[in-house]
Formats: sequence, structure tokens, C-alpha cells
Amino acid sequence: MSRNLSRSQATFLGVLVVVTLVLGGSALLALNERAGWGGGSIRVLVGFPDVAGVEVGTRVRVQGIDAGEIEAILAPTKPGDPVKLQLRIAGKYRHLIRDDAKVQLGSDSLLGGRIVRIVPGSPSAKPIEDNGELTADIRPDALELTSQAVAKTTATLAKVDAILDRVNKGEGTLGKLVNDDTLYKETTEAVMLAKASINDVRKGEGALGKVVGEAIAALHDIRRMVDSIRQNSDAIKTLPGVRSYVVDYKKELIRPDCKRYRIWYAESDLFEPGKAVLTAAGKKKLDSAVDWLNKHKYDNSEILVAAFAAPTLAADLADPVTHKQSEVAVDYLRSKNAHSTGWWWWSTRPLRGIGCGNNPTPVPETEKMPPARIEIIVFVPQN
Repeated sequence: MSRNLSRSQATFLGVLVVVTLVLGGSALLALNERAGWGGGSIRVLVGFPDVAGVEVGTRVRVQGIDAGEIEAILAPTKPGDPVKLQLRIAGKYRHLIRDDAKVQLGSDSLLGGRIVRIVPGSPSAKPIEDNGELTADIRPDALELTSQAVAKTTATLAKVDAILDRVNKGEGTLGKLVNDDTLYKETTEAVMLAKASINDVRKGEGALGKVVGEAIAALHDIRRMVDSIRQNSDAIKTLPGVRSYVVDYKKELIRPDCKRYRIWYAESDLFEPGKAVLTAAGKKKLDSAVDWLNKHKYDNSEILVAAFAAPTLAADLADPVTHKQSEVAVDYLRSKNAHSTGWWWWSTRPLRGIGCGNNPTPVPETEKMPPARIEIIVFVPQN
């Protein structure tokens, strides 16, 4: 038995819907503005021999201003060619980027977060055109240089300390020459200076000692922060509504309580090499997969499409490529009603995809398969 809403209830419900739409639209506009998706945004390309851990979504800054993000990472066509980054920049910062601007990859903090920096260029140069290409400025990151300098200095001081110990014991050529008062005096003064530097480092005194002391303290803080983040992350993953977005490919593929049916295709059978674009031959292959799935309709069964990349493909590329390949394959199978189990529109079974990157399969295999492949698996719970 149904009951009609009163006039006041209907009015309240209408106002609630309008407020929700307004707030949602405002949030989308704010997100678009932050991501640089507003009107007038531009795209530029830059090539690097190594993208050093940046990924799609990494923020782009112009003179320290958050101005956009990496929109796509384009793999080279052959080994040794540069990896192209496609940057999307908010239109309001277009006037700051000239065609002689340089692009740098760097670290945002000691935590290792990566960013892309654009050094704008000279005011007399022309503004960069949409889809124009900028020059990469390849230089070591400042944080990496500091770490290397501290490591080299520590190693050198340790060697000097060992030499001093041998001299004091009269060992080696230098130890035998200590009878020469002049040489002994000069050597001793140099070694004592080195030892003083070592003591400064150990006590946290002097310029170098303070730098090393601050670095060690920062590392301790980072370790505690990472432990806290890891604990919070593990807790968040178990929350309802969140755990469904956190995919563990090992748990998805290893199901001891299920019977497993599988077919597989090499990546080249379905997609253009290294891309998530189905070929005409690939669509025919998936049509045959639909016939196979229709022969494996079981109660409470689930279909999983898992994409794997070759181990030679960089992880930064393998993860998004395999994720998109699984999505494209799932969309095609769904368009052919491969997940249908009956006559009614709601009679379906779950059909999902996962990208496994270039990780090896966790399932012991006796069958020889190509490393770059797409697996279509039917899991049937065994009660």
C-alpha cells in the first residue's frame, strides 16, 4: 500500500534536491578550476629519457603556482626514444609560459612526492601554442644532490679515520714515515682536522654537523609519519564503501573457495601494441569469448577480466595500460550481454576488470602463456 506525500513534504523534498544539485555543481566547478580543466586550458608536450616516477595526475607548477597536471604519458615507439608527457595547463596561466620555457622533474618534499616544474622563459619570447612542445631541462634534483654529498663526505671521513688509526699503529708506508717530523706534523694536522669534522658531525656541531643532524631528525620524523600513514591506510581500506575501491590483484585472482574456468589471449590478439585500442581481429576474438561465457553460466558465478603487461614495460606505464585494457574488454563484453544469465534485464552476474601491471600472476601455472595477455576467468563458489 502506497501513501502520497503531503504538500509540505513534497516542497521540502524539492528544495533538498535543488540544494544538492547546486552544491554538486559548485564542487565540480571547484575541482575543474584546481585541475586546470576550465575554459581556455592548453596542452603542451615535453620529452624525457626517463620520467623518474611521475604519473598521470602529477601536479604541474609554474613559478611555484599549482597550474595543472600530467594528462597522459606517451610511451616511446622504440627503445631509447624519449617518453612524452602531455601537460594540461589552466588557461589563466598561459601568458606565463613562453616557447623557450624549460620543464624540470623534481621532488616536492623529503617524502619523495614528484612534481613537474615549468621555468617560464624570457618575456620577449612568444607564448606557447596549444599542443606545442617544450624543452626538457635534465638536471639532478636538489634533494638528491644533498643526499649524495652527505653520503660521499661521510665515506671520505670514515676512510681518513681508518688511515689515522693505521698511522698511530705504525702500519703501512705512511706509518713508517712518521719519523719524518715535517711529514708527521703536516699529516697529523690534516688528520686532526678531519677527525674534528667527524666529531662535529657526530655531535651535531658546526655547519656540516647541523645539516646531518637535521637530516637524521627529519628521517626519524618521516619514519614515524610513514608508519602512522600505513596504519591509517590499512584501517581505511577495511571501511565499508572504501574497500570496494581498493583492489588487491592477488586476492582477486586467488580464490580457494571457487572453481575456476579460464581462457586467455595475447595482448596482440586483441589490442594495438602497448595500447587499449581494440583491433577488428580483437573484437572477433572477444565475440568468441562471449560464446564461451554463455557456455559457462553458473549460479552465483562472477566474470573477471585480468590484463597483464610484459615485465620489460616500465611500471609507470604498465599499470595504467593494463587497467584501461581490462576496462575496454569489459565494456565490449558487456555490450554483447556476456554477463546476462536470463531473460530479464536484471538477470546478470558481476563482470569486472583489473589491471595487474607487469606483476607476475600469483596463481601457479602449468600452461605456458605470453607475459602480455588478457585473461577471462569465471569463478564459481563451491558451497
